[in-house]
Amino acid sequence: MVHNRTNASLVERGFHYQDMVSLIVFIDNIEQVTKINVEGKDDIDLFLINNKEYYYQAKETINPYRSNMSGMFEEALKTLNEDAKSKRMDRIIYVSNSTHPLGDAKNSTQFYPSYSLYNYEDLEPILKTKVSAKIKKLDINNFKENLDKFYVLKISYEGADDRTKLRELNDRIDVLVNNMGLNPHKRDLANEWQQMIMRSTEEEERTVTKEEFYSHTVVTAMFSRKVDSKDFNDFLDIFDVSAENESYIREQYEELVDGLYDDFEMINKIETEYNNFLKTGANMPRTKRLKKFVEKYESTLSEDIGRTKKKDSDVVKFLIWITIKTKNIADEIRDVINL
Repeated sequence: MVHNRTNASLVERGFHYQDMVSLIVFIDNIEQVTKINVEGKDDIDLFLINNKEYYYQAKETINPYRSNMSGMFEEALKTLNEDAKSKRMDRIIYVSNSTHPLGDAKNSTQFYPSYSLYNYEDLEPILKTKVSAKIKKLDINNFKENLDKFYVLKISYEGADDRTKLRELNDRIDVLVNNMGLNPHKRDLANEWQQMIMRSTEEEERTVTKEEFYSHTVVTAMFSRKVDSKDFNDFLDIFDVSAENESYIREQYEELVDGLYDDFEMINKIETEYNNFLKTGANMPRTKRLKKFVEKYESTLSEDIGRTKKKDSDVVKFLIWITIKTKNIADEIRDVINL
């Protein structure tokens, strides 16, 4: 798997309005979400615990200040009418970046803020009237019977650069990363999360589960760029790695880490084996304990991942070393996202 770290803007790389909305609603519901499916041009399906489902229709307009949104609103309502048939449906949500998402409504300023979420009952009277008119025109009975579950969500998406255009998303990433205690990794995490959503958009049947979100977050935070860290220098000293092998580790490490995104179970195995090792080795000094476990488990992991050449030994040892040294990161992430 290639993890894009280019400096090109997100929008230039294909991260569009639907993708931004998808990641925002995933993060906003992070404690309750089980998975998200970004399906088709405008569809976003969010699956929550207790078998609840939120259905979104995201409509972007090039001019967010245009008031002629009637056609887009009607398209969204037709699809939400079908979504309302699901017995697991808990919310049907129309999303727009327009300040007039329901069409022209004189003197209405309810959706002027950068972010606004309102249930049907909380809409201004003039906007309720517009919804009622559309229901009558389109004859959408499923939708009509579920008005109490209908929401309108405005998320802005305008500006000359990513920092401005994606400010609502960036605000949420800032909070989530801070809660995880991973601020030094914010840029890499944001990039990885965005790519996960983009891959889901490209493959209609592909979902992003909370477990996948967790594993990619852990791998990114625990292992990315570690050959430039103090942990790497400590490892070189403690295991007396030769200069030749130091260069080899630097060359091979990122490739090994990329494999972890698709085989996260490997990390779980390392942590499980270390916990078993602690039953007899807990009283040893920490550095000595870590070194002994790494040397003991290296041959097993080398066989598991097909890295059995002699020169690969230090690469595998470093992977085990980092896994145990940063184990608390995984525990903190799990707590924050309620996994």
